[in-house]
Amino acid sequence: WWEFPAGDDEWSSRLSSQATIRGARKASPLVVFSAVEVTSIFCYMARLYNGDWKDTETLVELVNKSPVLSCDERYKDLPSTARSCFQQTGSLTSLRDAAKVFEQRQCALRVFRELAEALAKGKKSTRTRLASKKVEFFATWVEGQSSLELTLLAQKINSETEELQLVTGGLNGEVDVHVP
Repeated sequence: WWEFPAGDDEWSSRLSSQATIRGARKASPLVVFSAVEVTSIFCYMARLYNGDWKDTETLVELVNKSPVLSCDERYKDLPSTARSCFQQTGSLTSLRDAAKVFEQRQCALRVFRELAEALAKGKKSTRTRLASKKVEFFATWVEGQSSLELTLLAQKINSETEELQLVTGGLNGEVDVHVP
């Protein structure tokens, strides 16, 4: 059984300390939280559209639903990331799905690569082009992480999801939430 470090700062710093993007400087230790949010929103959209998420309208909706992709949101910790994901989707299922994605390094790589490719091929707007570049960055970040680091991340996401479920009081994390 693996134990997590006491503080999120120490944990996120260690997690991304090895990620260097194409010979550039090291990625911010906070990039992990953006990657979690995008993965969670992706999982939500994939479920919502029964796996048919690659059409242009769905991709635009995905970008609009993700504060990271649409407004360059930057989260400081996993609790704020999880709360935002819950507010955007009204469900904790997408966070659980994101944890499952990160449990398998190759699955996380595939999600980010396919999403980046779909965004690049989709609507040619500045917003989707920038979103594609961000998602490519997350794929590169995942490449710099070990399977163990991503498994630890998945465990941390699951732990945060459990805490959020207690706070929201939702059955299985599902509640009727309307977010403007």
